[in-house]
Amino acid sequence: MLNYINAELYRYTHKRGTYVFYAVIIICIVGLFLLSNVTASNAPSESFIQFGLFLIPLIQVFIGTHVYLTVYNDDLSTKSMTNIISTGLAKFLVPIAKIIVSMITVLIGFIIMALLYFGIYFAIFHGFSELTAANIESLLSISFVVYLATIGVISITSIITYTFQKGGLGGVFIVALSTGLIAQILSLVELVNSNFRVIVDNTLTRHLDLAVSAIASGDSVNSSYYIAAFLYIVISLVIATFIFQKRDIEVG
Repeated sequence: MLNYINAELYRYTHKRGTYVFYAVIIICIVGLFLLSNVTASNAPSESFIQFGLFLIPLIQVFIGTHVYLTVYNDDLSTKSMTNIISTGLAKFLVPIAKIIVSMITVLIGFIIMALLYFGIYFAIFHGFSELTAANIESLLSISFVVYLATIGVISITSIITYTFQKGGLGGVFIVALSTGLIAQILSLVELVNSNFRVIVDNTLTRHLDLAVSAIASGDSVNSSYYIAAFLYIVISLVIATFIFQKRDIEVG
């Protein structure tokens, strides 16, 4: 499994699409920063911190979708999943290896964004003297909760991927899930049927929103978020692994 993980990480880090993706993201973030004009505020350093707190949740949509399309969709679009099994890797290990690769590649994405963010901060304020411990704690906390949510979204989407073996469907699903569209649809259903309230209150999106709101207001994240995120990741992985073992792999 380690050989497969290393091979996937090599493929991801040497894929042209990865460089194009991050080049576009960097340009967009710099553009957003220029449009936000945070340096013109009465407290530019604090405004820049708020800009970061606003930006981090958006990263989930783009990095999560990009990682999913690269790690999962590429194998489906090229019908190369059978090649993975032919290497001798046990079938039940494939979904586990995929989620590990996803965790590492998402982390790489977050590190790149952090370097960009603090690089801009350093260039503007000529150092980090304006940063407080509370600022750093807020940025790290929101990054961690969004990171967990991103892995959770990818893990949930893998169920769709292995069930239907259609990368395009998974791509649409992960965008709908990470943008909160599915949570919004469930909220509308709840207006008709109040029994859906328990589902709405326990969606990963709902837990993430509460965690982000707590951090933005200076409060600590409730432990229920970490429990929910962990359960979503693990349970989704177990279900995806079961489905992958039972389903025949499409070869063309």
